[in-house]
Amino acid sequence: MELPKPFLVSRFSDDQQNPKINCICPGFELKKWRFERLAAHLIDWLPDFAIRQDSLPPNIENITDYRKLVELAAERIYKTEKTEFRGEIGELLLHAICRQFSETFPAVSKVYYKDSSNDIVKGFDLVHTRYDEPSHELQLWLGEAKFFSSGTDAVADAIRSIRKHLDAGFLTSEKILLGGKLSTDTPGYAILKSLFDRDTPLDELFQRLIVPILIAYDSTVTASFEDNKSYDEALLAEMAKFQKSLGGLTTNISAYCFYVPMNSKQLLVDSFDKKLGGFA
Repeated sequence: MELPKPFLVSRFSDDQQNPKINCICPGFELKKWRFERLAAHLIDWLPDFAIRQDSLPPNIENITDYRKLVELAAERIYKTEKTEFRGEIGELLLHAICRQFSETFPAVSKVYYKDSSNDIVKGFDLVHTRYDEPSHELQLWLGEAKFFSSGTDAVADAIRSIRKHLDAGFLTSEKILLGGKLSTDTPGYAILKSLFDRDTPLDELFQRLIVPILIAYDSTVTASFEDNKSYDEALLAEMAKFQKSLGGLTTNISAYCFYVPMNSKQLLVDSFDKKLGGFA
């Protein structure tokens, strides 16, 4: 199935920083942050996010089939307990960003397995891979999504989560839980399956590990947007303090920080919920 048309843009990125940085934005219209168009774009990503890749149809033959597919995906999101944080939006946003900008592939749909009895939802928010066919090089992307009103709180929570999730005992348990849930059509599936085998040392997982981190937060800079030049300058200064805090995490891992400064988290949540309710 074809992916949604690219919508998000990278305002700036820097692969030399530690961790690497990319600032993602839906753009502005009449100086207003486009939260409604972003909410609509996230709805487009629902099937790819909430349904196992090997269960998706290779082709959509008509609009009715597409609508039914979106309804099925929306139901999986809508039936989860709605909380103040609405973390599913952050997970969906990180999924879309990694797919568009890093060309990853979802090896496990975590929402697909989300239920009250399954501890899988307590682990990483994203399980993707990148596979280079000629070299047979496979990267394992285990991501954290933080969708907060406060950027400072989002960074602090990301640090706590990643430190916990990179613990050997936690990673071993996560590997066991995820191993039987891998989509069989994941590029490099044979390598990935071996990597998740219980007898494979965690060292081999770490050698392939990339940790993408989403920091989506309300930004006073975004709320007061005037022009692109001053906006980007102010954002760079705003993110510098976040990068300093996150830098201590990346001594032994490779991390990508995707920042999404928002005008208003609540406006995005309300718009997304409204659109989601129309399908569920």
